[in-house]
Amino acid sequence: MGYSEVERDEPLSPLGRLFLSTEMHQIVHCIMGCENPIDVAAVTSEIANSVMIQLPRFSSLLVRDSHDREHWRKTQVNVPRHVIVVEDPVSDAADEEAVNDYVADLAVSVPLSSDKPLWEIVLRAFWVKDKRTAVSGGAGVELWPRKLATAKFWLDDMKVVKKTVAHATINDVLIGVISSGLSRYLDLRSPRASQDGVQITGLAMVNLRKQSGLQAITMHMLSYAGRVDMQILVAKDILPDPQVLAKCFEDALHQMKEAANKE
Repeated sequence: MGYSEVERDEPLSPLGRLFLSTEMHQIVHCIMGCENPIDVAAVTSEIANSVMIQLPRFSSLLVRDSHDREHWRKTQVNVPRHVIVVEDPVSDAADEEAVNDYVADLAVSVPLSSDKPLWEIVLRAFWVKDKRTAVSGGAGVELWPRKLATAKFWLDDMKVVKKTVAHATINDVLIGVISSGLSRYLDLRSPRASQDGVQITGLAMVNLRKQSGLQAITMHMLSYAGRVDMQILVAKDILPDPQVLAKCFEDALHQMKEAANKE
């Protein structure tokens, strides 16, 4: 003898009924951050082929019988209806604060639709914001008065460093020099910066930061006849001593060369 759809329904537990009551309406949020952009189609495909949507609570509708009692009813999951893509990025606060504010808004916004299983995956971009440091700018910094200094290197010194790392390039060495030199400069201007784990970010062709234009420090490098000159253009109200920063870059390469010669 077969069973009707109603007979196969599973009643809610007392705790489940409490969570879904009008007075409580509790939703459990799980937050996951990704370093790289998300492929929506790939995410949707993975979910559709996952064990998750076979679990009862992820594949059941919340229904009410004629006595207004809630039950879980098994259904076919239409995964694309559960993957919500929000185009507008969040950017008005520090990273963690922005995420927390957004999730808090979700908790009191439109309830989950009862014509599908009660879960959703929301994909939304968050602009990344660095902590302020001694080299951080402000509004309109790209228009502030500038100062210029030049860091001078020997190309052969860079090649010595390059040879110690397999498949490394001169550009790799230069990035190392800039990273180490900035750390040295921050240690001079903000002695606690390294201990506090302060991070700074360079502008590349693709930028995850909301700010437009050139922020604070701009560097250009030219190599000729065995010499490498790197011009450092700074907002003088933020970095009044670019010659000190240039010296930090030069000292960084010297230290890297000494370490390479010991290999």
